[in-house]
Order: sequence, then structure tokens, then C-alpha cells
Amino acid sequence: WSQLAHAGPVRGELKLPQTSLNKLAPAPRGYWRDLRNPQLPIAPPLNDPRREMVIAIEGDAKAKPAYTPTVVMRDGRFVPPVLAVRPGTKVSFDNQDWQIHLLEPAGKKGFMKPKTVEPGDKESHTFAAAGSYRIQCSELTHMRMTVLVTDKAQVALPNNSGVFRFPNVRAGSYRIAVWYRGAWIHRQSLTVRAGKTAVEVVLPALKLPAEPAGGAAAAKPEKKD
Repeated sequence: WSQLAHAGPVRGELKLPQTSLNKLAPAPRGYWRDLRNPQLPIAPPLNDPRREMVIAIEGDAKAKPAYTPTVVMRDGRFVPPVLAVRPGTKVSFDNQDWQIHLLEPAGKKGFMKPKTVEPGDKESHTFAAAGSYRIQCSELTHMRMTVLVTDKAQVALPNNSGVFRFPNVRAGSYRIAVWYRGAWIHRQSLTVRAGKTAVEVVLPALKLPAEPAGGAAAAKPEKKD
């Protein structure tokens, strides 16, 4: 009971320098943003880099994730573009689009068999080992996403404004780690006290590296600190 009495939510915000946000490129001319008709060519959505990040708490703060392990396919894109789960988690791929999606590893070496997902149907895959796994739709080649499998204490996904939330963290001292495109790019200390805790995470300018190749390279185990 004493542990529960001293646990509370942690709310934070990821902040990027404007130089990183300025590097976001508009969609090419002649392309449509949304997949409303399978005959129309579509372009990747203009995503804030923070949507490709995962926030983790390192330390003795274990708790269940605050979201379900589901990836939705809608308007020719994956939502969320990155999903963080623990080893052994079954991830569901829910096709809410108007066309078939053929899911396969985005790399040379496969970690799962191709899955055909009809409109309105679902498929799933269990990710056993820690690592980052790139998945693509071979029908729409711009559609790619990452499943990050990690044994970090708690994980959260930032929203479109960079805001993230851990619903229940015990009072104590921890570290916050930020993952982006295959690497943990930032760490800082975190002190959680009874009641609500607010934290601001200011990131350095991003180099916006190329997407990882996926497959065998993406599935390497995490390095332990």
C-alpha cells in the first residue's frame, strides 16, 4: 500500500530545436495525402520526427504499457509509425483501409512470414526477442513502421505535439531515455515525487538519419548500459 500511495502520473513534453522541424519536406506535387481511392498515387505523410520516437523510463518502475499493442493501417499509413512493446508481446495489425496490405520485413532477412491483411481484417505476430523490427507494405512501398521490442521499465509514445505520459510511476530516481530510428539518442535524470510530476525533455538538433534497413540489422539485441 505504501508503494501505491507514493505513485503517480508523469507527464512530459519532447522539445526540438526549430532547425530540426524545418527539415521536414512537403509531399511531392501530384500526390494525394490520403488514400481515398486506390487508383490515386499517394505520398508519405508529413510527420513530426517526434512521432518516430519512444520515451522510456530506466530503473525500477515496471508497469504495464499504457496502450494496447495494435498497429492500425489507415489512409495508406501505419498508426503509430513506431510501436514499443516488451519481449513476447503479440502485436495486432488492423487493416482499416480500403485495400489489401501485404506486410513483410523491410530488409533482406525475414523475421516473420509475409501476411496478407484484407480490408476490415486483422493479423498478428509475436515479437520474442529485444530489438527493432522494420515492417513494410509491399503494395504501397512508402508504408513502413517499426516495432521496438525493449525490456525498459516503462515506455510511452509521444503524440503529434511531443507530449507523452506515464500513468503510474512510483516515487524515486530514474533516467528518461529517448529512442529514435534505431538508437537511444538522449538520456536525462528524472525525479518522481508523490502526486503529479512534469518533465521537459529538450533534444539536440536531429541529424535525421536514413531509415534503418530492417531485417537482420534491425533485429539485433539492445545494448545494455
